[in-house]
Amino acid sequence: VILRDINRTFPAHDFFKESGGGGQDALYKISRAYAVYDEELAYCQGLSFLAASLLLHMPEEQAFCVLVKIMSDYGFRNLFKDGFEVLHLRFYQLDRLMEDYLNDVYVHFQEIGVATHMFASQWFLTLYTAKFPLYMVFHYLDLFLLTGFDSVFQVGIALLMMSRKELVSLDFEGVLKYFRVSLPKKYRNEDTAKQLFRLSISIKVKRLDKYQREYLALKEQESSESVSERLGLENRRLLAEKLRLDAENDSLARRIDALEEVAEKATRDAKQLKQGLADTEQEKTRLMQEATQVKDLLKREVERSDSEQKRSAAIVSEYKTICGQLSSRLETEHNQHKQAIDHISACILSCTAPDCKCREAVSSDSGMGTSYSSNSSLGNIIDTTTSTAAGGLMSTSAGDPLTAASGDPLTAALTARDDEAARRRARELSSLSSQVRELELELAQTKLALVETQCKNQDVTHQLNSAMTELHSSKSTWFQKTLTSISSLKERPGSTSSSFAAGAAGGSSTSGGGSSSRPISPTLSNTTINSVSSITSSTGGGNSKLAVLNRSSSVESNSSVSSSKKDAT
Repeated sequence: VILRDINRTFPAHDFFKESGGGGQDALYKISRAYAVYDEELAYCQGLSFLAASLLLHMPEEQAFCVLVKIMSDYGFRNLFKDGFEVLHLRFYQLDRLMEDYLNDVYVHFQEIGVATHMFASQWFLTLYTAKFPLYMVFHYLDLFLLTGFDSVFQVGIALLMMSRKELVSLDFEGVLKYFRVSLPKKYRNEDTAKQLFRLSISIKVKRLDKYQREYLALKEQESSESVSERLGLENRRLLAEKLRLDAENDSLARRIDALEEVAEKATRDAKQLKQGLADTEQEKTRLMQEATQVKDLLKREVERSDSEQKRSAAIVSEYKTICGQLSSRLETEHNQHKQAIDHISACILSCTAPDCKCREAVSSDSGMGTSYSSNSSLGNIIDTTTSTAAGGLMSTSAGDPLTAASGDPLTAALTARDDEAARRRARELSSLSSQVRELELELAQTKLALVETQCKNQDVTHQLNSAMTELHSSKSTWFQKTLTSISSLKERPGSTSSSFAAGAAGGSSTSGGGSSSRPISPTLSNTTINSVSSITSSTGGGNSKLAVLNRSSSVESNSSVSSSKKDAT
């Protein structure tokens, strides 16, 4: 009990707020020592505030001595004896003083049912040390040690006088709250506290002895009443109490029933919420698993699409390299052929046969030195030159049999050597012309395969973007649509790779034999197909047909890109 009171004694003060500190230890020693000293009274609740107030002014020993003096010589311990009989006497005396000095407050308290012990018990049992500010407590302890117990009544009446206006305007709960909260706050101002003590000193309490005699007379009268009357009154009181308790019991029973219904409803709601939470957790787990599967599937498909795209890029790069090599090879052979033609033309022009018509054929072909870029003209010149040379030789032999038979041996040898060289050059020129045509055809087919590969690559990219857009925009059937898009993507890269393989095979067969045809993409137009067909079937037309193929390829590529952009839009 002492320890509980010590922890609640001035908890905000620096000297007592630390648990187990010096202030609480000294307060415990004083309380415990007085409990041992006064065996009849022992420790009473409320003494800790008085002892703590004394400790703030003096050492432990002196504080204990002053506490013993107050309890014994000033009659303070009588308040705690005999079932607080003296305390009830003090309450009666305070009531009579209120009736004399504050009749309006006294009547108001009687009307609202506020009894004196509801607010004055703490004043008497702690000597105003529990709730009021410390400087007011210290000032009152000086007044108490000087004037004795009468100062308790004087200060109590002064407190009621200075709060008369507030008290008469409040109801039951307001009055009790005012005594508990507002009244101690009112005296935090030292000037207000000083005014209170000046007023309390001016109050006369000489009638306390008279009020004591009245109280004792009332007690004797109550004790002289017959036992039957007292029992009757007690019986009536108990019946009224029983009726009140029965009404309270009924009210509590109805309230318990209502609370039980609320509890049952809350239990059902909790079960439903728990079941809903479990279902939601399962749904969440399922959706998380589906999302993980879709992510893994999309990741695999994207990785496969990336690998296919990289492979397509590698194939396109290889095709570009091959085309570059073929272009450089074609240019080199073209230059070589041009040099050979120039050499043959120089040999023909230097022919010394009397009836040779080669020089006339060469001279009649204007611009021969600058028009060798056309393989058709080249073939015509070769054929004309060969036939003219052969005819000239034959006519020479026929027209001059003497020369052929018995002519100059040196001239005959030179003529035979020139004929053989002309025929050999003609054959070489014809073979070179065939090789040039094959290389042009191979270059055209390679460019065609390049355009087809670019179109397929754009198609795959478009399908992938469409699948990702559909996946993000879908809400209800996003999983099924994603699977459908992925299935279509699975089929697209396979056809693309097969087209690449077919294109590569066609290119190799064409370069080997020169007669195989490549598969044509369904996205290409008839113009490109006709161009390729004309290139394949034609025996001449080098650079001009290649230019036509380049133009048609660029047109088809632009049209394919435009169609892909429209599909994407």
